[in-house]
Amino acid sequence: MTSKEKLERYLFRGFHSTDNGTQTITLDGKKIKGEWVYGSLIELGKKKYICFADECHDIMNAGALSFEVIPKTIGQFTGLLDKNKNKIFEGDIVRYIIGIKGYKSTYNTHTSLVKFKDCMFYPFTSSDIIETEIIDNINDNPELLKEV
Repeated sequence: MTSKEKLERYLFRGFHSTDNGTQTITLDGKKIKGEWVYGSLIELGKKKYICFADECHDIMNAGALSFEVIPKTIGQFTGLLDKNKNKIFEGDIVRYIIGIKGYKSTYNTHTSLVKFKDCMFYPFTSSDIIETEIIDNINDNPELLKEV
């Protein structure tokens, strides 16, 4: 396994709050400006950081390449890509089709929040998933969960 493959295996996403951010999320009913950042996760007490460096063992090694992120927004990469080749993270809301490949009469479409539980990423516990598409994530569009 290459070092890039190892990094991808443990890739995290989190939202870094900043006044000059170009994105806005809603968290606990409050709008927050900032940016999504991707990399290795560093925990320092109650604070969480995403580090961009290849080798991030602690916050001191990461230096300026680390950004504090809101803990509720952190999600781990599942190792899977959706039909559009987008990385699927914990916290994404996905639409997926289950059935027997090639037999469209067996296809059923579902929408679900991606979550890590019992050492597995749900809903990816079924081998009958034919296609998956990210439709949003819990922080960018929490209203979608009302439909799930």
